[in-house]
Amino acid sequence: MKKHLKSLIILSAIIAAYVIGFYTHKNITAAPKEAFKNPVVADIYNEPITKQKMRSFHTPIRTRPQPAFIDVKYGLSDENTLDIYQAKSDKPTPVMVFIGSRVANSGNFGGRKNMSIDLFRKCLANGISVASVNYYVGHDIGIQDALRNCARVLQFLRHNAEKYNIDKNRLAVFGAGKGGGVSLWLGFHDDLADPESGDPVLRESSKPTVVGSSNGQCSYDLLQWPQIIGSNPALDKNIKEEHLFYGFKSRADLFSEEGKKIRADVDTLNLLTEDDPPVFLFSSWENTEPIDQDHYFRHPRHSIAIKQKCDQLGIDCEFPPIPAPGRSPITIPERNDMLLAFFMRYLKPEPGIAK
Repeated sequence: MKKHLKSLIILSAIIAAYVIGFYTHKNITAAPKEAFKNPVVADIYNEPITKQKMRSFHTPIRTRPQPAFIDVKYGLSDENTLDIYQAKSDKPTPVMVFIGSRVANSGNFGGRKNMSIDLFRKCLANGISVASVNYYVGHDIGIQDALRNCARVLQFLRHNAEKYNIDKNRLAVFGAGKGGGVSLWLGFHDDLADPESGDPVLRESSKPTVVGSSNGQCSYDLLQWPQIIGSNPALDKNIKEEHLFYGFKSRADLFSEEGKKIRADVDTLNLLTEDDPPVFLFSSWENTEPIDQDHYFRHPRHSIAIKQKCDQLGIDCEFPPIPAPGRSPITIPERNDMLLAFFMRYLKPEPGIAK
């Protein structure tokens, strides 16, 4: 009996190893062995592989590219850092800025861990460098300040373009969820460059060349959302905490002169003008009435509102079909291919310069 049990355990282990190997290595180029000699890189590569990541990325965590520069501080806070992944080229390359986030008290720095590895690799393989950004989000800092921290990233990269071998005139920005909303704000807000600033970084342009947003928000004036999205399931339960989003002490602050000024400055949809950059939009949620807070914050009506205004203004805006009954959903790798094709029209990278 013990002999049969032992044989069964061994057989189960072999089958499990085969299944894991099939799903994580099929059609994947392995990471170079030398990458594991770097303890920093090894730490990145050894993140746990979840079923969700396996489905979404179609690549194992250990194939994540190696950053040329890691935890580069771009702002005053220790949490405002970025990693730079360089496409191999003798000439300055275009760069895609991926906006991640760090949620208060979570310990999760978003950029490095949240970007699709599939997108990482496809950018580098097509001659586009990547800057993966972390920025802090919490009730002790208003969204208006977090947005300006992200604008500084673009200014920082342009100021250090020669150091990182990037072309400051070919700069894309992309994010998912709140990162998508931040990307839209960066694209549509007036340029924050201040030629008279004592800080040379702030003299640079904050405007991207092209913008991508996946499940992003059309505005950060939360009081506009019921007109655009519909009823908020959380607010229906008398949870009225919109003021915390701006770092305000009370709801009354939303309607003060300062509150109105701040809300207008983060109202992305109303900042959109005909001279703003082209946009790629994507939504993985169904266009039904919001069922919970997550659906409300990532609702496709955010993207629909942006698409409609872009069309009115004549701005190039690509928005693949949203999920619907009877329609096969677009996978993350398929989204990445469409996003990259759109970006390449405006970034015009040199092909075949990275492997």
